[in-house]
Amino acid sequence: MKNWVLLCLCGFVAGNLFSGCNKSDDAGDIQPPHVKAVYAAGYYTLSGKTYTALWKDGRATVFDSSAVPMDMFVNGNDLYISGIKNSKAWFWKNNTATQLSTDPAYGYVIANSIAVSGSDVHIAGMAEEATTYRKQAIYWKNNAPQMLNAGSNTENSYALSIAASGADVYIAGYKTIIGGGTAVVLWKNGTATELISSPSVDYGNINLFVSGTDVYVTCYEYNFPATEQIRLWKNGTPVTFPSSPLGAAPYCLFVNGSDVYIGGFEREGTVFSTNTVPKYWKNGVAVSLGDSPNGVDIVHSIYVDGTDVYAGGTIGSVTSASNPVIWKNAVPYPLTGAVTNPYGEIMTVFVK
Repeated sequence: MKNWVLLCLCGFVAGNLFSGCNKSDDAGDIQPPHVKAVYAAGYYTLSGKTYTALWKDGRATVFDSSAVPMDMFVNGNDLYISGIKNSKAWFWKNNTATQLSTDPAYGYVIANSIAVSGSDVHIAGMAEEATTYRKQAIYWKNNAPQMLNAGSNTENSYALSIAASGADVYIAGYKTIIGGGTAVVLWKNGTATELISSPSVDYGNINLFVSGTDVYVTCYEYNFPATEQIRLWKNGTPVTFPSSPLGAAPYCLFVNGSDVYIGGFEREGTVFSTNTVPKYWKNGVAVSLGDSPNGVDIVHSIYVDGTDVYAGGTIGSVTSASNPVIWKNAVPYPLTGAVTNPYGEIMTVFVK
């Protein structure tokens, strides 16, 4: 749940996800330590071919190579994944793939985030009109689509993160404003509220988490020539967050009790450097997950189980700029197995 965004692809899940995933020819054995089942979805590239993969209990199952997973939710014995395949929005329940319903007028459609409550499947995404290229936030409940109204002066809108709490459905995203600028938007049961807007500031990477009656939203704020900074709201009220001298951006959000975790990256070197360090922040205090010589290292997803913090993302190596990886309590366990340094990323992590 994304509830937690981000690039936010999916194909048919091969094999039985819950009786132990089959070992793919290319994936090899993967053994991140854990107490409960750790699920991760992402992709990697070998010999010019891209594989979309699901990892469960240290073993990988390869999806359709034309799909990309964006988010994951585990409900009881059922595993749900949302994503995109062949420019259309899909979701998977266990080994069954379903293309999400949309008007034929929309060409490119993506399912960015998924949440399950009881028997209801909630998905948030974006649909782009094929002729005008206008982008609209979209919400599906049990595959019934609903276009989200982002309010007046909306040029384009994007739904990036979703959470269900009781009878309420929360969706976070952003819109671009006619004439310039962006606004962070929070929808509750289809009604939009702008958390912040500006004609000159860019906001992006919107993430949402609902904990009890509290609703948390995070994003980056980019006001050129200043560097990008992390912003956080609780119940619509801004929460002070430490600034980063060279810039930082969030990609995921998780709340455990009174502790707020934000995962993403912080820049190093010089202002606007492409070198980034994967980090998560616990109540504003940064925890570094390592560094690489090649640069673009990111935490895409975070999940907290008791005192254990799991994160998934990408980290570089001497031979590759981007390797898929899971961290547990800041210790990396690259998902390479018998394969040496495949290019790829973990997009989402869930512990059950």
